[in-house]
Amino acid sequence: MKTLLLNLPFNIYKAFDNTNLLQPFGLAMISGFLKEKGFDTILYDAAAYNTKREEIIRYVSESNPQILGLTLVTQQMPQAIPLLGDIKKILPEIIIVVGGAHPSADYSNLIEKHREIDIAVFGEGEQTMQEIIECLKDEKSLNTVKGIAYRVNGKAMVNPHRELIQNLDSLPFADWGSLPMEKYWY
Repeated sequence: MKTLLLNLPFNIYKAFDNTNLLQPFGLAMISGFLKEKGFDTILYDAAAYNTKREEIIRYVSESNPQILGLTLVTQQMPQAIPLLGDIKKILPEIIIVVGGAHPSADYSNLIEKHREIDIAVFGEGEQTMQEIIECLKDEKSLNTVKGIAYRVNGKAMVNPHRELIQNLDSLPFADWGSLPMEKYWY
């Protein structure tokens, strides 16, 4: 299953000064992990490229992933939710998975109130994304995937928390090769 990991800019409507931009470390770690496991994964930093709303929709549409994974922070929610709704209109079968600070703090509410979001990941995302992709690919229930909230027949479900990865050396390096490293603050 093709997975697109997308880092959104804080403002998807207008250009911004991105001279102090940091790499999307969490998404880069997940991308590196998934690629090491052999998954078809694209990592795109729309913030680094100063990509606006319509360009983001076009990029996602042309990439045509089965799974779209995003990191969300609270400040992005008013712009991200309508954007995800528009992406769902163009690609109705796409599975939208969100993680990051906001979903980790408010996963139940996201699933209950925002139909645009299919799965909210709370906590570390590397192993969780692997298991989500495997379950979806094999058409299995998500009920065994720790660290997620999702919907079954319109009802919000919350699985147990995932244990933290104890041996960080077991993880591959972040997928820096997919990012425009020259665009980041150093």
